[in-house]
Amino acid sequence: MTNTIAKSRELSAFVVEETTKGTLAYPTAASEMLVLTEQPTLKQQPTFTDSKEINDTLDTTDRFQDQIGAGQFTFDFYNRPSGVAGDVPMGDILFESLQGGSTVSGGVSCTYDQSKIKKPFSAWFKQGHTVYHASGGCAETLKMALSNKGAFECNFGGGFMKKGWAGTDSANGATANGEGSLYVVDKSEGYAEGDTTITLGTGSGSILEGDIVLFADDSTEYYIATGNTEPGDIVLRAPGLTAALANTKAMTIIGNSKVTVTNGKLFTENSLVEIATAVEATANNSNEGYRILLINGNKLFFAEAITCLDEAVVKGFLPIGLTAIGAPVESKNNTISFDGVTKVLKTLTIDISSPVEWQNEEINASGYVEAYVESMRSIKVTAEALFREQDLHFLHDALNNKQIVIAAVMDGGAGKTCTINLPYTELEEPSESAGENTVSLSLSGVCLGAAAGENSSTIVFT
Repeated sequence: MTNTIAKSRELSAFVVEETTKGTLAYPTAASEMLVLTEQPTLKQQPTFTDSKEINDTLDTTDRFQDQIGAGQFTFDFYNRPSGVAGDVPMGDILFESLQGGSTVSGGVSCTYDQSKIKKPFSAWFKQGHTVYHASGGCAETLKMALSNKGAFECNFGGGFMKKGWAGTDSANGATANGEGSLYVVDKSEGYAEGDTTITLGTGSGSILEGDIVLFADDSTEYYIATGNTEPGDIVLRAPGLTAALANTKAMTIIGNSKVTVTNGKLFTENSLVEIATAVEATANNSNEGYRILLINGNKLFFAEAITCLDEAVVKGFLPIGLTAIGAPVESKNNTISFDGVTKVLKTLTIDISSPVEWQNEEINASGYVEAYVESMRSIKVTAEALFREQDLHFLHDALNNKQIVIAAVMDGGAGKTCTINLPYTELEEPSESAGENTVSLSLSGVCLGAAAGENSSTIVFT
C-alpha cells in the first residue's frame, strides 16, 4: 500500500465542455488545460437531517443523509490569449459558460457574448497523489482586477453537480481472466435485447466476474457480473444484451476488466487511472487513462480488458505532455476608457455574476442535483483614481443617472489582446478619501443591458 504526502506544486487542471449536462467529459487537448495561480477548490458537503424520534437521552442518536446538493468550485489563472487572432484563449469553456455564448471569427477575434443559456462543463484537477473531477459544472462568477502590477488575473467560481476522485493505491493480486472455452448459448427460443441471465451449454472451464465476452455475430463486448465453472447460467452486467441472441451462438472470453485494490474507497466510478507497468504507453493507455465503470468494495471494473500485476500502483490520471495555450498578459499594458476617453485609474475591478438556481429539491435516483436554471445576472465595477478637477463630473453623472461606456483593453499585441466592454454602465455617487499628499476618488457602478438585453458585457480576444 502506498501512503505518500501530497505536494502542492504537483498541480494540473482541465475544463472540458460537456455534450450532455451532467455527463462527465474527459480531457484530451491542450485547449482544455489550465495553468492556475491559486490552489483550486472543489467542494461538495453533504447535509443531514436529525432524527425526530423521542428517546430518553440528551444525545441525538441518529441522522439521515439528505440528497446531495450542488458543489462549489474556484479556478484562478492569468488571462492567456492564444497568441493567434481568432483562436480561443486558455479557459475558453469557462468564459463561454459564464457569458453563455461565443463567436469565433477565423484570423480576427474570439468574442464571448451573452446568452440566456449557459453551457455545462466537467472540471478536473490533479493535486499530488489524487485526481478530482466534477460533472455538470457551470461558471457563475468572474472577478477581474486591473492595476499596474503583475499579470492580469481571472478568478472564476461556480457550481457543479457531482464530485469524484481517483487516489493512489496498490493492486491486491494480479488480474486473470477465465479459461472457459467451447461454451454456447443453450436456449431454444434464444434471448431478447436487455436480458442479463444467459444459460450456456457444453463447454468447460471458468468464466470469472469481470470477464469480457463476445457472442458470435454480435460485436458488443459484454461484462460478466456472475460467472460459472461449468455449463449453466451466467449473468451479464446491466444493461444486458444490446440485441437478440440466438440459440447455439458461441461465447468467447477476450479478457478481464477487474482490478482488486487494497482500498476501493480511494476511487469513484468514471474516474481515470493509470496502472504501473514498465512501458508508459501501456501504463496510461496511450495517454488516455483507464476509465472505471463500476466499483464494488475493493474491486474496480474498467471499460476494457486490463492487465495488472500484483502490487502494481493504481493511481489517478490526467493527460501528460500537453502545454497550455498562450502566455499571460501583463496588467500594466492596459488602457481604460470612459465614453471613449482614456481614463487614468489606479485600479479597476470588474465583477460579473451570472448565477444559476440549482434544483436541489428534486427527488431523483442518482442522489445528486441534476438540473439548474439560469438566473438574473449582475455586473458591477469599482475603481480607484486620484481626484482630478474634471472628475467632479462623475457626481453630476451619478445624480442624473447617466450611462457611460467602459472599455478595458489589455494589450499584448496581435493575437494577445483582451478587451472587456461594458456599454451601459451607470456610476454611483463617488466618495473621496484624503491621504498624506493627495485625495483619491472611489467609483462604483452597475452595468446594465439595453433593449432586449443579453448585451451588458462582452469579452473579446483579438
